[in-house]
Amino acid sequence: MAKLKILFSASEVAPFAKAGGLADVVGSLPKQLVKMGIEARVLTPRYEQIDLKKVKVKKIASINIPFGHKKYPTTIYETRLPDSKVVVYLLDQETMLSKGPIYQTKSADKNFLIKRFLFLSFASLYILPKINFQPDIIHAHDWHTASICTLLSMGHFSNINFYQNIKTLLTLHNIQHQPKAPKTILDFLGLGNTKLNILEQGIQYSDFLNTVSPQYAKDIKTWAYGYGLEKVIRSRGEKAFGILNGIDTQFFNPKTDPSIIKNYSIKNLDDKKNNKKSLQKELNLPAKETALIVATVTRLATQKGVEFMIQAIGKFKNPNIQFIILGTGSDRYEIALKKLQKKYPKNFSYTNGFDLNLASRIYAGADTFMMPSLFEPCGLGQMIAMRYGTLPVVRDTGGLHDTVTSYNKKKGTGFLFNKSETQDFINTIRQAEKIYKFPKIWRKLQQNAMKKDFSWEKSAIKYQSLYNKIIKLN
Repeated sequence: MAKLKILFSASEVAPFAKAGGLADVVGSLPKQLVKMGIEARVLTPRYEQIDLKKVKVKKIASINIPFGHKKYPTTIYETRLPDSKVVVYLLDQETMLSKGPIYQTKSADKNFLIKRFLFLSFASLYILPKINFQPDIIHAHDWHTASICTLLSMGHFSNINFYQNIKTLLTLHNIQHQPKAPKTILDFLGLGNTKLNILEQGIQYSDFLNTVSPQYAKDIKTWAYGYGLEKVIRSRGEKAFGILNGIDTQFFNPKTDPSIIKNYSIKNLDDKKNNKKSLQKELNLPAKETALIVATVTRLATQKGVEFMIQAIGKFKNPNIQFIILGTGSDRYEIALKKLQKKYPKNFSYTNGFDLNLASRIYAGADTFMMPSLFEPCGLGQMIAMRYGTLPVVRDTGGLHDTVTSYNKKKGTGFLFNKSETQDFINTIRQAEKIYKFPKIWRKLQQNAMKKDFSWEKSAIKYQSLYNKIIKLN
């Protein structure tokens, strides 16, 4: 039996270029698939932040990519995902792909990103004969590469023998992001007969569609979470469902994590207290063991429920609760959090930016991990937190629903609330504070959380099954 061949095409791939969870998925899932005997390769832009002097690469080809009425000289570099045999292609095209950060700046041409990722979709297909790789399936991710599905289905490549049997899978990481391409761009590319909504088109023309958690697959079929695409998603019927993301359990491991002060495991959870004490000292919070630390590592965006956090911090003046936030994002949230830190220096610590080592120390030192998300396609933070014995305080939505079990149920692992209201969030923190005063109950919840299997092995098996189903389609 021939080895299954999959090409991942994505806007970001960890550790080369990362802005969010999408990069973690594309940087982890292919590794597990290769271990299972699947030939999985990855394609992504060579952004200028990727220093070719520090990344071991080799130039394998140059190609002129037709895009509209011009051809763009593009260099193809080959490298590997760290500690794996997964081949990664970095596409270097100065005008369209490489210049500037992944998603550009606020002052950039508003249509540039659309052009950038439409180009990436075209390039993902054009380079295949050049690199001598004919995948069974192209696995596209979010709107950035959704156009691959459209291009293969609408005749742009289907008349060429090389492409006729290639199938597509589109994974939705966050359906909220769905830019509409101006008609001028579509006409320029000879795509004037397609819809302006790139993601909607990809959803319609992909061979299969999946989301990054089972509950999110249900959520986006409703008006409340579908962002206008619920009808087209429902029209896909059984060809739209969810597969839960995994995490890198070797990297996120309190037993071996070099970033934390004291390593520990489910067998010696008392050593977690050393990390708590050290974290309080590092962030200038009172070193109080009885204080409940409520922390998060997050992108500062409305989706993440940052408004809830800001309001909650102002309500809790109890010295027995300490809040910690590490993150960057919206200017207005950054400003508000800095003001709160000045106002409540003994109860709240805010670190602007992202520090991977500090993130590990927060996961290890905190008691609870807050994610009051308005919606959450999957969420990785709550899974990482549980790996470190830190109990999630989350809104019961999307992937949070699929991964966190209420403390008052069998094998409970955290605390959930339902309504999109600050008071529900505050009440849930207070509930966690009450339970924290009962060490035996708290320890059992920690053990339940640490026993959860969020490795990629389970998810990869489901993807393998899905891939096999797709290639059998007529």
